[in-house]
Parts: sequence; structure tokens; C-alpha cells
Amino acid sequence: MIGGPEAVKIEDQVQAAQTGMVEHRPHNQCLLCLRCLPEVDAMKLTNFRPWEERTNGAWAFYNDLHQKKELYFWGG
Repeated sequence: MIGGPEAVKIEDQVQAAQTGMVEHRPHNQCLLCLRCLPEVDAMKLTNFRPWEERTNGAWAFYNDLHQKKELYFWGG
């Protein structure tokens, strides 16, 4: 298994995941997704804990946004 910024530069990881070059991108700052998914910037405004977002539908909403861009939201 090869991974990390040695294989794909951090700023290119989102696009690499979209195109299928890599299987998944590690969960790091949403800032890296802003170029292709500007909506993720609003995620920092939530008052809910991650486990609350999973039960109130926010997690599913985030994943729907990501899937439209050929990405998968693993969670916060």
C-alpha cells in the first residue's frame, strides 16, 4: 500500500479520489475540498456533535453533496 503526500500531493488528493486514481482520501481539512465542493465550508458552522449529525440527517446531507462530485463523506 502506498499513500500519503509522497504518492499524491495533498492539494491534488480530492481530484485523485474523484478520478479514481486513489481509493480514498484521508479525512483532513475541508479546505482541500473547497475548489470542487465549496458547500463544505458551511460544515464548520454546525453546533452539533458528529454523532448528533449522524442521527439528525446532516451526515446523509453531507454525503449526498460529496457523491454528486464522485466523492464519499466518511464523517466528521
